[in-house]
Amino acid sequence: MIRYQKDTDNIATLTLDMQGRNVNIINHEISAAFSPVLEHLKKEKARRALRGVIITSAKRSFLAGGDLEYLHGATDPKALFEFSEKLKGVFRDLERPGVPVVAAINGTALGTGFELALACHHRIAVDDPHIRLGHPETTLGLMPGSGGVIRLLWLLGLERAFPVLEGGQSYAPAEALQVGLVDELAVNERAMIDQAKEWLLQMPEGRRPWDTASGAIPGGTANSAAVAQVVSRLAAGIARKYRNNYPAPQAILSTLAEGSKVNFDTACRLESRQYARLLAGQQEHDPGFLVRSERYPRRDQPAQGLRQVPPAQGRRHRRRPDGLGHRRFLPVDRAGGGTKGRIETDR
Repeated sequence: MIRYQKDTDNIATLTLDMQGRNVNIINHEISAAFSPVLEHLKKEKARRALRGVIITSAKRSFLAGGDLEYLHGATDPKALFEFSEKLKGVFRDLERPGVPVVAAINGTALGTGFELALACHHRIAVDDPHIRLGHPETTLGLMPGSGGVIRLLWLLGLERAFPVLEGGQSYAPAEALQVGLVDELAVNERAMIDQAKEWLLQMPEGRRPWDTASGAIPGGTANSAAVAQVVSRLAAGIARKYRNNYPAPQAILSTLAEGSKVNFDTACRLESRQYARLLAGQQEHDPGFLVRSERYPRRDQPAQGLRQVPPAQGRRHRRRPDGLGHRRFLPVDRAGGGTKGRIETDR
């Protein structure tokens, strides 16, 4: 599940390799597998036998997302909150002040998989345009629940973090570098590992901004008038765009705004609460959606229940629910009026 190897520079490499699967995904099994590994790292750190840690993957993907099938049927927000907090605890132990950790991203990392990368002190990705990085949770009516919202708040600031989370977009590594989701690019996997070791050898300690007394959220918190105006503008945009029919973007904005006013760990609990409410609501409304959404669809694949429409038929209708045909208009004479009107027919 997780292979451990340490070199002569006391740099440990953790290689994710889920047995029986073509890709690595986050679930309760890999979460549990991290616990003994983290305990071993703590002991190595205590006896000063650990210089740094690299996390990478033996698969073509890094972590393709979350495997939510085992949560199927869970509608209790309290249980979902506790699940979210447990996984957050694993990621928090990984980043606590001490030994620096690098995410060596050799393949796609989405959703919870990318939250693991965000929990590392440094992120290096192979510059391959087929790799996708980011948070597509809103495409399922959800939000990140393992620290992704709050870490992006601290890394990007509220105004820049919101569109990254709200849009559900995935990024190629070069795009992710421009947005600020990764720190470096590498030409191939070997160069990626070499760059990771070079960075670790230059870093005496790993410490996140939220674990320092001088750390601050870029752009400020929602307690300031300027950021409060940004929140109001974004909230108005959500209301106009979704007409209160899509709760995930509002939950994300609320988490960003309220989370900016408190310390990091309290903010993470606020995120867990919003995540649990959204997931419980989705389960209650549609008990089968988690099973159908075991992993996020590839960018070039339509979501389930949608079919691709040829580009010649227009960008606006490239995705159309099954059973809904294309409309065409025929001229008719309105009864008694003598003027021509139009009626809609389905082909």
